[in-house]
Amino acid sequence: MKRRTILAANMLLLAANANAIDFSCGGTCDQTILCEVLSDVKAEEMSVSVKGGSENEIASGKLNDYFEFEFPKPQTGYQVQLLKNGQIVETIVSADIDVPCKCKCPPKDD
Repeated sequence: MKRRTILAANMLLLAANANAIDFSCGGTCDQTILCEVLSDVKAEEMSVSVKGGSENEIASGKLNDYFEFEFPKPQTGYQVQLLKNGQIVETIVSADIDVPCKCKCPPKDD
């Protein structure tokens, strides 16, 4: 009986991981934040909301054709929420987003 329970638990864990969405955000040299979905999803079902400290919305929108969403870096703490059909499926806080300083960026070709 214990083997069946363990097997069932492992199957549920695998199913949950199969449905997980790979979502990440990182800073750019232009001091913007670029978020992208690397999972196989329908872009029209996905949207992104950026919220400030008091839950006020700073930016929001749909993913582009490359499954990306880019926005200007807020001055204070924020969180990025990935939504599928209006329901939050992933949240990333600003402390977990690396933004390079301009001094580490290559010079732009004009």
